[in-house]
Amino acid sequence: MKGATLNVLRVQWERALLEGDFDRVDRIVFARTRIEALAPTRQKTERLPQAEPRMIVEPPTDDGDEYEGK
Repeated sequence: MKGATLNVLRVQWERALLEGDFDRVDRIVFARTRIEALAPTRQKTERLPQAEPRMIVEPPTDDGDEYEGK
């Protein structure tokens, strides 16, 4: 819900800027700041799992020998 509210406020903020209603711009910025400060943030356990690291494989050389690490 927090993300949807912030998106609505962003649209309202853009519209207020275009109309030159700077009092409304200030109120929207204040509301957005309060929402971001008071809304619970995502916990570390809720994060999406990270992709497994991939192993880098060197291609064989032109003479057909396999790559030897130095």
